[in-house]
Amino acid sequence: CSLREAINAANAAPGTNTTTITFATNVSGISTAVTGTITLTNGQLMIYKRVAVNGPGVTNLTVSGNSSNRVFYVNLAPLVSISGLTIANGSESGNDGGGIYNYNSPLTIDSCMLTSNRAVYGSAIYNKYGTLTIYNSLVCSNSNINYGALWNDAGTLIAVGSAVVKN
Repeated sequence: CSLREAINAANAAPGTNTTTITFATNVSGISTAVTGTITLTNGQLMIYKRVAVNGPGVTNLTVSGNSSNRVFYVNLAPLVSISGLTIANGSESGNDGGGIYNYNSPLTIDSCMLTSNRAVYGSAIYNKYGTLTIYNSLVCSNSNINYGALWNDAGTLIAVGSAVVKN
């Protein structure tokens, strides 16, 4: 199934368990890695349940907003983690959070790259009332209409082993 279908199924799942979406990695004789770019053509990916998206690595898989959509919108989710992906080309020219908009959710970004995203505030990530934790990630070459690749609006932002450069 597609990433959108997997996220929609996770959002529709009953209960409070975390749904883990893991992309295949290259294991000789067993599986071939998912590589390339997933280009969004039907709007942003909305997450509002416990979801973990595990990619095969930033050099292997990009989720692109196609320069016309935000990539991820996390809304009142109890717990979300995104790892091993490049999040690129998200665009919200009249709004905030081109790559990711996190609203009042605990969100962990681990081993990701956020690049070439565009928005009014928080071109890479806009965090409103949420707890955003960024580990071992690179936020680079994002552009904004007003201020900031990372914008923290009345939330908590923790960054460990990460870099924010050339934004």
